Amino acid sequence: MHCSLYRSHSVAVICRLTFTALFICATFTSTHAAPKPRELPKGPRAIALVQITKVGKAQLVPIAIFDRGKWYDAQAYQASPVPLAAQWDTVYEATELGQSVGLFTITQPQQYGGHWVARGNWKPGAGDDSYGGKKPTLNTAPAKPKADPEDERPILHKPGSKPAAQTPPITPAPTDTKPPAKPSVATDASDASDDRPVLHKNREDAKDAPSRAYAAPDDDPDRPKLRHGKPLSKAGESDLPTETELATAASTGGLTVYAAFSAAHNPELRSYKFYFQPGEEEAYRKKMLALARTEVLNRARTLGLLPHVSTSKSAAPARSTSARKLPKPPAPTDDVIFDSVNLRSFDLSYSNEPEFVLAVKAHIVRSASVISNSATPALTYDVTLAARADLNGDLRRLLLVATDERHLDELPRLELIDAIDADGDGTGDLLFRETTGSDPTSGLANTGYVIYQTGRDQLWQLFRTAR
Repeated sequence: MHCSLYRSHSVAVICRLTFTALFICATFTSTHAAPKPRELPKGPRAIALVQITKVGKAQLVPIAIFDRGKWYDAQAYQASPVPLAAQWDTVYEATELGQSVGLFTITQPQQYGGHWVARGNWKPGAGDDSYGGKKPTLNTAPAKPKADPEDERPILHKPGSKPAAQTPPITPAPTDTKPPAKPSVATDASDASDDRPVLHKNREDAKDAPSRAYAAPDDDPDRPKLRHGKPLSKAGESDLPTETELATAASTGGLTVYAAFSAAHNPELRSYKFYFQPGEEEAYRKKMLALARTEVLNRARTLGLLPHVSTSKSAAPARSTSARKLPKPPAPTDDVIFDSVNLRSFDLSYSNEPEFVLAVKAHIVRSASVISNSATPALTYDVTLAARADLNGDLRRLLLVATDERHLDELPRLELIDAIDADGDGTGDLLFRETTGSDPTSGLANTGYVIYQTGRDQLWQLFRTAR
């Protein structure tokens, strides 16, 4: 009997220990699980471009909106008719390598060539100092006070003059807590007593009317909000540059371009600059050019523009004891010459593993045999190469775009704007401009934008404007 009780007690102890071990394992697993990604901001976040010419003309180009975990085209998101990213008094903070360089406050959104741009007040310097040492308020600008029709304050009149007929005060459009179901469209037969604002159709084409001004709408409490500041006067507003002026300034080096963002809530700004050790920058430069050379030659061979290099080794000929054979001259090889080299470095995740973006023009110097047997003109590529270095200093290719003027429609040219925290997670992303050729009517380049997030072995596309 005692033995039976002892055995039952042992089973109970074993079961209790088993459950205890399982509980500890579950607790350990939950405690040491993979860290969750950083919580993204709940409010909308707008990404834009600030362009400033040497003569002081400036404009803002809305690019993308990140809202509730999804990306939207800022040219059309929440348009009524002005999109959310181009609303009045919206403050954009321009950055360079993640650090603030100035504030752009929208004073007037406009349409130019069918695209939304905005003119405004540009104040260079750190964001904290542009408003007297205090950040602008993050709420929408206060609505203007309504005129009181029962205001019986005395009115002063000049001696001998008759009191003028009292006219009803002009009141702004009523603010309704609910947005209208459909916008009102003006017709030929309208009620004269109806003083509600209506939208009128403009019969002019967007390209024929490059500049249109819009009046500020009522403050809708249900509308998502970006970073807003105090309403500013147009005294410091700069002129809006034309597309021709921007193209001329860009070709002559007289155009300054900044990536900018606007958000009601933003993590603390940190620099994305990577600091090299002595001699380290030149070593990485040589590695990037060597990697670009290999990739460009491989692409040319893939397109059939260069002959493929055979990697198989033929059997060695039998040696002759009677006559000594002279070594054959080396086969002519192709080489690459680089110019306009621009290498930029970043530390986007603060891991001390730098990311590099190389922009360069590559000219392939073909061998004499290829030139004699081919009527193809000289091969010149616009190359954009992104790579990441590991802790050992070895490079991993993340992205390669090698294109030329004849293939821009299928493979656009990429131009790095800068690194910016596009989604507000505290780490940097890369903003590029895409060029897909020239418009046959205007002769100007067709441009778009793409935002990439860096990974271990490639760039992940977050957003691309519609082509």
